[in-house]
Amino acid sequence: MRYRSDVDGLRALAIVAVVLFHAGFSVVPGGFVGVDVFFVISGFLITGLITDELRQGEFSFWQFYARRVRRIFPALFAMLAAVLLAGYFILTPDEYQTLGASAAYSSAFMANVYFWLHTSYFDQYANTMPLLHLWSIGVEEQFYLIWPLFMVLVWRYVRLSQSAALVALACATILLAILCVVWTGIDSKSAFYLPFTRLWEFALGASLLALPVIHQPRFADALSALGALAIVLAALTFNASLDYPGYYSLLPCAGAAAVIAAGERSLVGRLLSLGPSVLLGKISYSLYLWHWPIIVFYVTYAGTFFYRLARRSRWCSQPWRSRLALGALSNSRSGASGAIHGFISPLARWVARWLVV
Repeated sequence: MRYRSDVDGLRALAIVAVVLFHAGFSVVPGGFVGVDVFFVISGFLITGLITDELRQGEFSFWQFYARRVRRIFPALFAMLAAVLLAGYFILTPDEYQTLGASAAYSSAFMANVYFWLHTSYFDQYANTMPLLHLWSIGVEEQFYLIWPLFMVLVWRYVRLSQSAALVALACATILLAILCVVWTGIDSKSAFYLPFTRLWEFALGASLLALPVIHQPRFADALSALGALAIVLAALTFNASLDYPGYYSLLPCAGAAAVIAAGERSLVGRLLSLGPSVLLGKISYSLYLWHWPIIVFYVTYAGTFFYRLARRSRWCSQPWRSRLALGALSNSRSGASGAIHGFISPLARWVARWLVV
């Protein structure tokens, strides 16, 4: 599948929203929608990769999962080891036992199941769980277990034209989205964590591959702008009190789909293809893995000096948490396997100077 720099830029937008939300910035109370954007991107990229290999007769389950292991495992297990080591010295025995259980589930890509059984994502108690963010990794990897097999079966036994594939994927996406909305009304906690209510987001990304290429520049520009606006609007206006995902998730997911469908030559596509956005997108996985445990340990166990310093911030609903998060990020370059390459650290120091008056 041809590389698209704008998709990496879209990843950057998603990770910024998630990190700012986790850092407690009141200006992005809905930054958790960045995960929905990641799901749409994953559906688009993985489906495109598998489709290309099926067309060339080169698809192999072994190679597919070997690539996933090489991409996911090293950084994930390095982070788990670091968190367990830090927790050993910092946490109480009961807290460490809880951390160990969540790490065991996370190593088996079942973190979403663990946290579904033990806490709501928006509970105050969840803010003390260093591995809470791995619920989304669990959902994504569970999707990777079923989607390749489904695609291979369809490819071999139900050969579809591009238009027929579009109709089939569109119908599947709509039905799965309806399931998500209905189930959220029944049990929003399980709807948030479990894969069957998130599958429509991956299917939406997959359906983009069956769309015809947009050749009208003005239409592409308008579509990309509306898509970006939808994502930003969701991040700025949604909050933890909503029954999420439900129909609220339609806004950021449709926005992500619009940006991708508009193409990398669209107005927003060109902006997302700029160097800093692409760089941040390329390291988004490492940043996603490391940012939350660092924030949790800093916020929960930092001394009063950091607390007093943070209280001087004017822009955060949880100023002490936001300032500590910036401090944590500015010192996390080595912990993120060198992936940040000097970008986050100077940026964090600059933002910190701007926030503190």
